[in-house]
Amino acid sequence: MSVDLTARRVIAASLSLALAESLSGTESGTMTWTDDRSRCVEDAWLVLCKQYAASPPEELGLGELPPDAAQIHPLINWLALPATDRDVAMQNVFGLVVSRQCPQYETEYCHWKDPTYRAHQMADIAGFYRAFGLESSVDRPERPDHIATELEFLAYLLEKRCVTSKPEQIAICDEARARFVQDHLVWWAPTFARLTECRIVELCGQDVSSDMVHLRGIGELLRAYLTTERWFNALDAPISGAMPSVSPPSGEEDSCCTSCPASAGMPTAALRS
Repeated sequence: MSVDLTARRVIAASLSLALAESLSGTESGTMTWTDDRSRCVEDAWLVLCKQYAASPPEELGLGELPPDAAQIHPLINWLALPATDRDVAMQNVFGLVVSRQCPQYETEYCHWKDPTYRAHQMADIAGFYRAFGLESSVDRPERPDHIATELEFLAYLLEKRCVTSKPEQIAICDEARARFVQDHLVWWAPTFARLTECRIVELCGQDVSSDMVHLRGIGELLRAYLTTERWFNALDAPISGAMPSVSPPSGEEDSCCTSCPASAGMPTAALRS
């Protein structure tokens, strides 16, 4: 169990870092990606692939992938790039404002576009963070429903679960994690990842030299990882899709559609205690 929890924490933290914006000048932007980090991330994904290798494909939800259908190397190659190069690639894919093709924010995928409903969803996400003593970072502010922030919180819950031994704390962590994965990740994030992949194909075509190609592989990895999280938490697959609906700002148009060496320093600092 502890090995599985640690592996999931490493992958969640790595994906959070990979999908975080404005990396230049931050702690993660100056982080040196080492061979030890690469091996740790690779080993973590191998653990999850072996753990869930026997799961039948009919248990997949919309947008999900089985673990063995995704590769870990795009994530490793992406995180080995200089932060400035990642920033440029992220801007090319997602633009400088909220992307209309593949927005990185949960509430853009809400079926109901009523502002009150969206505000309620945002408050529920922030409530999870506050319940564990976390709040948005002043140094790197970000909406609580950003995919990187939600993955960072998931990694935090997994880490907390790894180090706690009291039954009541274990129960709290397990319940919070299952609820958060169900209410705020699996129903929209696989769609986000798939739309991101489509956007990169649209931009790059067959150009395998582009840094954006790594992001396409990260999209596949995110879809596969969330499949393992849903299975681990014994959650039902979402039965309906979630397509985004983003209104551009007035007068603007979007320009595009802890012991482990790998996890040390990897949180994106969008949350702080």
